[in-house]
Amino acid sequence: MAVLFPDELARAAVAEWSPPPPDPVIEAYKQDVDATLLAENLKLTVEQRIQKLVAVQRFVLELRRAGSSAAAD
Repeated sequence: MAVLFPDELARAAVAEWSPPPPDPVIEAYKQDVDATLLAENLKLTVEQRIQKLVAVQRFVLELRRAGSSAAAD
């Protein structure tokens, strides 16, 4: 039995690896994903992404307040 060193073992594993077949459910969801929005978001820093998230959450809270206020009238 031959002894494989870690780099040899890694090369052997990569040589034998093949990607799994695509999942039809995931492929169906991918059709509705706008990759340009993902790419633009990934250009932002973590801090900028958090600021955007906070802004969206504030907007949602304001919409909820407006909705409850309109329902109460």
